[in-house]
Amino acid sequence: MLMLQAAKLICLASRCVTKKGLNAVAPQEVKGNFDIIYSCNVIEHVYDLKNYLSMVSEKLAQGGVFVFNGLEKSVIDIELRKKRFKLLHPVEHRNIFTRGSLERALAAHGLRLVTRGELSTVMRQVRSKAPLYLGYWLRAGFVPSNGVFSAIAMRV
Repeated sequence: MLMLQAAKLICLASRCVTKKGLNAVAPQEVKGNFDIIYSCNVIEHVYDLKNYLSMVSEKLAQGGVFVFNGLEKSVIDIELRKKRFKLLHPVEHRNIFTRGSLERALAAHGLRLVTRGELSTVMRQVRSKAPLYLGYWLRAGFVPSNGVFSAIAMRV
């Protein structure tokens, strides 16, 4: 039953994207590798995290960066304290990370967080290929703030 619901959701998302004039393809249909993979507010929704990170690792060019954000463990305490659950929806949000759990998940797929000391080098490498707002993300390898984190990873 869950697979059927997931298939319906994918179909609905594909129709929505197509109506906006964009092409929707399955990740495995994407050809080539990328210098930058940008994923905003996605990783917390992914049901098959291993497959998702494997796909990112496979599609990331050598020297490329994976720029993403997601939910961080402190979101639980923050929302319990506020008695308001704006970010915590167990059906929608499948993955919540600590720095350690994120590092382990990335490492299993040949990825690692970019360290603060590497940021200027990484920025120079991707600057010509990156949108201007990428500098916002390049503050540190893992930045938690109010239950959400921003992160940059690269292949080992």
